[in-house]
Parts: sequence; structure tokens; C-alpha cells
Amino acid sequence: MTPERWEALIAEAGRRTEDLLRTRRAEVGERTLQIDEIEDLVEEVGREVDAWLEEHLLDAQAPPAANTALCPGCGQPAGYKDTRCTPFLTTHGPRSLTRRYHHCQPCGRGFSPLDLVLGIDPGRRATRRVRAWQAKYSALESSFPAVTPILEELRGLVISPSTIERTAVEVGEALAAATQVQAEALRRAQRLAPATPAANPAVAPPKRLYLAMDGTMVPLRERWRKDGTLGKLQTRYGEAKVGMVFTTGQQDGLDTGIVTRACVATLGNIVQFTWLMFWLAHQWGALRAGELIVLGDGAAWIWRLVRRCFPKAVQILDYWHVLQRLYEVAEARFGSKSSEEAKRWVTTMRGLLESDFVHLVVQDIKEWEPRLVKHRQLRDAHAAFLERNQERLQYGTYLAQGYMLGSGPIEARCKQVVQSRLHEAGMHWRQHTAEAVLAIRAHLHGTGASDLRAYA
Repeated sequence: MTPERWEALIAEAGRRTEDLLRTRRAEVGERTLQIDEIEDLVEEVGREVDAWLEEHLLDAQAPPAANTALCPGCGQPAGYKDTRCTPFLTTHGPRSLTRRYHHCQPCGRGFSPLDLVLGIDPGRRATRRVRAWQAKYSALESSFPAVTPILEELRGLVISPSTIERTAVEVGEALAAATQVQAEALRRAQRLAPATPAANPAVAPPKRLYLAMDGTMVPLRERWRKDGTLGKLQTRYGEAKVGMVFTTGQQDGLDTGIVTRACVATLGNIVQFTWLMFWLAHQWGALRAGELIVLGDGAAWIWRLVRRCFPKAVQILDYWHVLQRLYEVAEARFGSKSSEEAKRWVTTMRGLLESDFVHLVVQDIKEWEPRLVKHRQLRDAHAAFLERNQERLQYGTYLAQGYMLGSGPIEARCKQVVQSRLHEAGMHWRQHTAEAVLAIRAHLHGTGASDLRAYA
């Protein structure tokens, strides 16, 4: 666009703004405006000028009309076919784009030169920012239909729930695919040089970094239609694995409160999740961290993953998970976990755990001789669990170092990333839709930038 055209637009925009403000001044007179009225006035003037300016800027980008244009696919001259006026959504409201379309005979491709100039993907009816909004609020709101009135009220954009859902899935799939590509590239690099762990030189090694993992269930469905033409609704549960990397603040010598974090989540198998988690940790400089701490509950898959990918990490089994097992033993042993005898026993066992005397706790439980078979089974299971995880239960040492002892942060992420959107009452999901929403929600629950336009 020429400098002269720019100057003309600037001058006209100024005149339009002045005219609108003079009109409003005449309507208001000399009375004092309340803050809500000021807000409405500025919004109204801004929207009118924005709409006019956007429309004229779009028109100004149109290439000169020509009978032929070079095909972006094969580079051959493509003949003009027709002119189409199509609806298009921007952040300032609905617009109509007049596009000249060409058709390439050699490769059979149709295209619009204006789309190429404006950077519009073929078939798109909205800008990347509008599509990113649809994806973002689809993941944050309780349902896809809930997004429609929000965008209409805030921006005057009328978008059907089905379009919002389709857009969210496309953006979520693009985000998940981009992450998988990076994880796979890291995986190939590890295969080529397995003895030399990859490091991310762009990230300064953190002094102390936490990793946490957990799983939670998502209700999924097979192919189904509401009209029953594909048979009865068949549902099942799939496990969504959630991974998290975070740093903390410090208070009184103890790590407390998350300062920065990032998440990944997938319904994929353990191999997919393992490399996603390894990629996330790699992004945060985990392989060069001064201290790497992994928090988890008793799930065996978590510790297998840690042994494989982070063999030098400090492994901490969630303190409250262990405490829950002690209370189960106390309830079976003393008749009620709220009895004074049970409370004293649990307090004693906690003191031993916090002094690194795990073997004494195991010994005490093993010495209990219950009469009931179910109590003997409970005793054996809990004693074996504590004995098997002794290296992860050195809570006295962990407290001395100021480490966090609980897996509460990852449990909270499971609730916030997965359950609060994908496991509400009556919900059931197609797996690819759930996977797309998971990818978006995991992305949004990090403390970094949450802009989705790169995937829209």
C-alpha cells in the first residue's frame, strides 16, 4: 500500500472519529457522564471506526485484477474463474471478503490471490485469532455451546456450536501434533546418541526442578448418533495421563507454592506419554538441573518411567498417600481410625517416617497378628508396599533439604486439566475430540504464553 493511501486512511479515520465524538457530544450535552456511559461511548466509537478501517485496509491489499495468476502449487499460469463474496470473521466482527478465484488446469487447483496476500488458509472463514478464541474458550468453558453467547456478546461474532467444536478439535489436533513431532525428534536424537543425554542449551539449568505425573479417567464412547442409527451408546473409560514440571518458591527453608509450571496430557499409551514427558522435562532443562525431584503416588508406571528417563532424580512417594495407608492399618488394627489408640499409633509411625526409620514402621506392621483373613491381607499388602518403596520414603532427609513431600500439585492438575472439563456428569467423548481438548487445556494451564494462534 502506497504512503499516499496510508495518509488518506489516517486522515479519514481521524475525521470519522471526530464526527462520531461530536455527534455523541451533542446527544450528551453538558451533563456529567457515569463510568458505564463512558465505557459504552468509547466502545461504540471504537467499533465503528475499527470496522471502517479494517474494511478499507482489507480492500487496499487486494492485488490488481488480472486474467491470470501464478498457481501457488505448480507455478503455472492459472485463469480467472469467478468472483465470490464470502463471509469472514475478524476480532472486530463479521466481514465480507470479495475474492477473485482462479483455476489451474495443469494441477486442478483453485485459489484466490487475495488469500495468498492476506495469509488466509483456503477454506478458513475466520482469522487465526478468532479461531484461537474458539479453541481456548471451548477448552475453558463447560461445553461447546457455552462459547457461542460469549463471543456474540463480547465481539458480535455469531458462530454455531458445531463450528466452534470443529475449530477446537482442529486447533487441538494441530497443537498435539506439533508437540508429538518435537517429542519424536528428541526420541530419534536419543536413539542416535543414547549414551549422551540431550540437553537444551537454550534453557539455563534450574537449581531445583520438580516433575510430577498421575493418571485420571475420562469417559469415552464408540461411534454413536443421538438418533440411534448407529446402535446403542457404548461407553468405556480411558486413562488420561498428566505430566507436570514446575518450580517453587521458598518459605522458612521449605519449598512451597508453585512459581512456574508447564503441563502435558494425553489419552495415548505409556510410550507416547513417556516421550511427551521427557520432551517437557528437556524443554525446562531437567537434564542439567542442580536437583531434579520427582513426586508421585504408588502407581508402578510412574516409577518405571522415572527409572528409564530420569535415573538420577530424587524419587519421593506422596506423603499423604502413605499416611492414608497407615490410617487403613490403624482402622483395621484398632477398630476405628478415630480412636485414641489408633491416633497415637499413627502419630508414632509418622514420627518414625519423618526420621527415616521406614524399616521400623514395616516391622511394626508385620508384627501385628490379626484374626481376620482380610486384615492379614491388608497387613501384608501395606507392609510390602512400604518395604518396596523404602528409598522413596526418606522423609526426614527430604524435609532437611526443604523438598515438597506431597503430590498435591499434580492431583490438582488432573482435576483442573481433565476432570473439570472432560468428566462432568453425563459427559462422554469421542477419543479424538477429548485428546484435542486435553492438549489445549494442558497448554493453557502452564504459566507461560497461552496464545493458540500458531496452531489455528
